[in-house]
Amino acid sequence: MSRVLRISRRGLGQATEIAGSVPSTQIERLPITNFMPPEGVEFRNPGWVTLPAKGATAIVVQFAVPKGYNGMINRLGNVFIGAGFQEGAGLVTWQLYLDFIPGVFAPNFQKILASLGTVENPAIMNGIRIKENQLVTLQVSNAVLGVVPAGQKIGGLLGGYFYPVSLEPANITF
Repeated sequence: MSRVLRISRRGLGQATEIAGSVPSTQIERLPITNFMPPEGVEFRNPGWVTLPAKGATAIVVQFAVPKGYNGMINRLGNVFIGAGFQEGAGLVTWQLYLDFIPGVFAPNFQKILASLGTVENPAIMNGIRIKENQLVTLQVSNAVLGVVPAGQKIGGLLGGYFYPVSLEPANITF
């Protein structure tokens, strides 16, 4: 038995006749974790700071998820502009916080050792779920034995979309 998968932004929830007696499956809504819904709001938050002193940190990008909305981060840019940085050495690292609570990072984003994309051309990711009122923060750290500050710039971008909490599937957990 074959199935026909129909995906349409128009007429969601309405059946369409298909010639013959081929069974069909209809999707009421595309998964919000993969596709921004029509009610969604895109965001792209860039930021630039000067490299902090050795042993210090600086916030590159920070924003609060609006009340009544959850969201997905699916774009990330983090870049070092200037001399003294070596990708992967661990002297300069980035962290992505959810709620900006020490030790509470976005899964697998507690110690970013390399540039994942630029502010102008961020890396595309599967997505990090964020929820209403969370304080999302991209922070840079310069290790105690890190790079000597000499005016270098740190850039960052967090991008994705917000969607109304009412669209959140009942079986989803954070």
